[in-house]
Amino acid sequence: ISRQKMDIKYYEQLRDLDLEHRKMIHDMKHFVKAIGKFAMEAKNDEILSLIKNLDIEMEQSVLTQFCNNAVVNTVLTGKKKEAAKAGVFMEIHVEPGTDLFQISDADIITMLSNLLDNAIRAAKDTNYPVKVNIFADDEGCFSIVKIQNAYKESPVMEGDEFVTTKEEEGIHGMGIRSVKKTASKYDGYLECFVDKGQQGQRKI
Repeated sequence: ISRQKMDIKYYEQLRDLDLEHRKMIHDMKHFVKAIGKFAMEAKNDEILSLIKNLDIEMEQSVLTQFCNNAVVNTVLTGKKKEAAKAGVFMEIHVEPGTDLFQISDADIITMLSNLLDNAIRAAKDTNYPVKVNIFADDEGCFSIVKIQNAYKESPVMEGDEFVTTKEEEGIHGMGIRSVKKTASKYDGYLECFVDKGQQGQRKI
C-alpha cells in the first residue's frame, strides 16, 4: 500500500508540474504585454516587480532537467525542494547518457525516494549539502547512484547496514531494506559506509 501511495504521489507531482508549466507558458503573453505597457509609461519599478514575480513562478513550476528521464527529474526536483524546506542544500549531477531507463518508474521512485529521504533527514542541521551523483561505471555496464551526506548523530553500523535510531524506528530500516530488495531485481546492490563524517550510500 505505501509503495503504491508513493508511486501515485510522484506521478501526480509529474502531472501537476507539467500543468503548471503549460499554464506559465500560456500566461507569458500577458506578462509580456504588461511589461510593454509599463515600458511605454516608463514605470521601471513596476517592470522590475513583474519580472521578480515571473522568476518566482518559473522557479516553482519548472521541472529541473537533470537528465532525459522524466521520473528521475520529478523525484530529484521534488526532493531538492523538500531538502530546501528542511534547510538542506542538494548538489545533483547526472552524467549525460545515464538516464536509468533500464529501471522501471516504480523502482526508480522506490530507490531514489528512500535513499534521499534518509540522506536529507541525517543532514538536517549539519550545514553540509547532500551530494547526489548518478553515473555509469567505466565500461558502461552498470548505472551507479551515489549519495553522500553529513550527519549530526554518528550512525551505528552492523555489518553493511545502518542500525535504526529511535527517531527513525520502522521507517529508516524498512526503506533501506526496500532499496536493497529492489536493486537485487536488476542484479544490483546497496552499499552503505561511513567515512570521516560522511555517510555514503551507493546503489549499483
